[in-house]
Amino acid sequence: MAEDFGIRTDKELRKALDRRRLLFLSIGEIIGAGWLFAPMYAASYAGGAALLSWVIAGIIILLIAIANAEIASAIPKSGALVRYPHYVFGGFAGFLLGWSYFLAITAVPPTEALTATRYLSFFFPQLYNTSTGTLTVLGYVIATYSWRYLSM
Repeated sequence: MAEDFGIRTDKELRKALDRRRLLFLSIGEIIGAGWLFAPMYAASYAGGAALLSWVIAGIIILLIAIANAEIASAIPKSGALVRYPHYVFGGFAGFLLGWSYFLAITAVPPTEALTATRYLSFFFPQLYNTSTGTLTVLGYVIATYSWRYLSM
């Protein structure tokens, strides 16, 4: 059987994040661009039931977070989102989850940039064209600049 590549790489990792950096990293992950428009679209589709769906989703996510915290404290390994499914379901599941996580993470900076630019168009109307529902040239410039900043 081949050696687990993660065991060797775990020994090479530097633990250089202090509490302040971890705090801002977690806040940045928690407060994404979704909070800007998700409640509006949910309420427009589901009406008052949107609040109930947020509560149900919050409970489900809390249960998943508690399970992940329990596993992470028992088996502290890097790359937990990919490694734990690999340990439980095999290499193919780890491979699929690794690629899906990669694709999801690469979609975050441009989505955040476009959403934040559209949100800013409330204060700066020249960023968003309401008749076509798209960003203006200046809006794309701002979104591109902020996307490059967010993806660093």
